Amino acid sequence: MAGDWIKIESSLPYKPEVYSISEQLNCNKNETLGMLLIYFSWLDQHSKDGKLESYACNMIDDIVSRKGFFDALINVGWLKQNCNGYSVTNFEKHLSNSAKSRSSANQRVKKHRAKKDDNCNGKGVTKALPEKRREEKRRKESIKPSLQDVKSYISEKNFSLNAEEFFDFYESKNWMIGKNKMKDYKAAIRNWERNANSKQNNQRQNGFTRNNERQARGTELFDMASS
Repeated sequence: MAGDWIKIESSLPYKPEVYSISEQLNCNKNETLGMLLIYFSWLDQHSKDGKLESYACNMIDDIVSRKGFFDALINVGWLKQNCNGYSVTNFEKHLSNSAKSRSSANQRVKKHRAKKDDNCNGKGVTKALPEKRREEKRRKESIKPSLQDVKSYISEKNFSLNAEEFFDFYESKNWMIGKNKMKDYKAAIRNWERNANSKQNNQRQNGFTRNNERQARGTELFDMASS
């Protein structure tokens, strides 16, 4: 026998044949579905190949407790008469052992694919997080400051740097430092400030040295005149 379960399509309640059988037997659709379930279960237990003996007519009507059910199956094309009795239409597709094997295999494939997809999605999320952080970091680093950003930072640090001079200089270079995009405009501002301070210190030092030299020469000339 075919086994302890039967294959029922989810579309069965909405098939035109079900409505036709209900009309022929003068019953509602739910009653027809109940009779079909009993009939399919009986087939599963008593037919290996979907073939029925000629005496099955009265037997099946008795099994489902409804006179005319067998004839209704013939009328909708779910049973066909032949020289040896009757045969169930599409038995191999729906009720045979091979049909059940195919159905079970399909279910296993679906579960396996669903599990694989879940795993892939999970891994994808795990891998995407560092990449997303890197992308956000790159985006943050590549943001071009506004003139107000530059002014605010210079004011915050109490620098003497000219904000407009700094902004115009790098704006003209598309915020490039050499061949690379500027990554941190605040660091660039600090470098400019240090360079400016260093230049000023050098200038003061040079001026102090020149004053000392002039004073030394003046003292030398005075000493020579006095002698």
